[in-house]
Amino acid sequence: MGTNFYWKKLPKELEKFRTPENEEMLMHLGKRSAAGKYCRDCGTTFNRWGTQYVHKGGIQEIDWYNKCPICGGEGKNSCSFTWTFLLQKKILERMYDRSFDKLIVNEYGDEFTVREFYTNELEAYCPIQFQAAANFS
Repeated sequence: MGTNFYWKKLPKELEKFRTPENEEMLMHLGKRSAAGKYCRDCGTTFNRWGTQYVHKGGIQEIDWYNKCPICGGEGKNSCSFTWTFLLQKKILERMYDRSFDKLIVNEYGDEFTVREFYTNELEAYCPIQFQAAANFS
């Protein structure tokens, strides 16, 4: 099941980009989505067409390997994370060791520090990451 993540308060580094039209998009960090089997040892998806296709169409047996195509391992179910605005990731990386406040919230109201978000949400579940198509006019 997909989960959306948001800033509780927009960081000052993003304030200069804020307009009434894009504020909602800036507050949205991104979405975690189920992405099928993935081998963390080899860094590869079980999807025959690559990571860019883990969310395309239905999950059909012919589109997925039964085992890791490199090492033959079983792999584990994984998720992907689609960043709304890639600058958000860079800001979070700079805050990783400095901020201990709960700056991030998911759509269910669970709150996270930057370290908790990276460790418990991204690193634990999301080896595949994408950039959303941001449309700033």
